[in-house]
Amino acid sequence: MNKVIRYIFILVCIGIMAYSAWNIWSINDEYEEVDAVYEDLAEKFIVIEEANDTDPGKVNADEPTTAAPEVKISFEELVTMYPDVIGWLYCEGTPINYPVVQAKDNDYYLRRMINGKYNVGGTIFVDYRNSDDFSDPVTLIYGHNMKNGSMFGTIPKYAKKDFLQAHKIMTLKTPDKNYEIEIIGGVKTDAYDPIYSMDVGNLAIQLKYAPEKGEKIIVFSTCLYDTEDSRYLLAGTLREVVADEN
Repeated sequence: MNKVIRYIFILVCIGIMAYSAWNIWSINDEYEEVDAVYEDLAEKFIVIEEANDTDPGKVNADEPTTAAPEVKISFEELVTMYPDVIGWLYCEGTPINYPVVQAKDNDYYLRRMINGKYNVGGTIFVDYRNSDDFSDPVTLIYGHNMKNGSMFGTIPKYAKKDFLQAHKIMTLKTPDKNYEIEIIGGVKTDAYDPIYSMDVGNLAIQLKYAPEKGEKIIVFSTCLYDTEDSRYLLAGTLREVVADEN
């Protein structure tokens, strides 16, 4: 009887180990798949040109700059293939280089890639309650905190001052306008934060930042691994970049 129990126990352990191994393989496979999909999109639809902000009168030519690179998107073809695309988000020096979509709810792209196929990485998406032209006082953008650093895996790193200063400017492109997002700061919170009701007041208090009249705020939301409901919010001000016609 004891031998039977021991054999059953061994079989159960082997089964658990086999399932765990399969689960790890499956997750890694999905990570690789989602990375490949968005890398392919970036290669097909965008061109990134380094910013040229050289100032002849600048005292120290080696002084670092926060100028964002020029990002050019072939939106006409991209939107034809993927009608839910409303923009493209890019942050130099990070993996953030993704299309931004919006659906009729906040569930569809949570676990779906831009092509509609299921994947744990999902897609970067704007809250369904927001306008699709980023004209609201507060716009929420969601993305997963992937353990390999992809998607919004670098967003919690903004908690470190050095990282924030090095990646203070993000580029947001839409089919009609060009924007820069200047990062203010971020906070650890939970899934019940008032920001998810589009109330920026509490976040502004935590960041000690008072938005000016008419100023538009972008809030990036991603999960943390502390608890199931842990979140990290990163806020930035949105400003339109008008092309120089000269």
